[in-house]
Amino acid sequence: LQEVNTAVDQMDQVTQQNAAMVEEATAATRTLTQQSTELAQIVARFTTAAGAIIAQAEETRETHRPAPRAPVRKKAAAAAGARPEPADAGWEEF
Repeated sequence: LQEVNTAVDQMDQVTQQNAAMVEEATAATRTLTQQSTELAQIVARFTTAAGAIIAQAEETRETHRPAPRAPVRKKAAAAAGARPEPADAGWEEF
């Protein structure tokens, strides 16, 4: 009975230590989250040449996007009266 009592006491101590570590980790996570948010706000104030180039490339890509093409193969087959191929035609199972 004494050994069981000792084992229960040890488990209780370990449980309390684990709870304390969880509280510390939670506090550290909250602090890190707050600091990373503040850092992101500070860094957002700066404009770099690389950032300007990326923004310009994204803008150019959006304004000069080509119009989508219609599938020529299906139209030609439909005009010839053929049945369209299933979407998975030509694919093999792995």
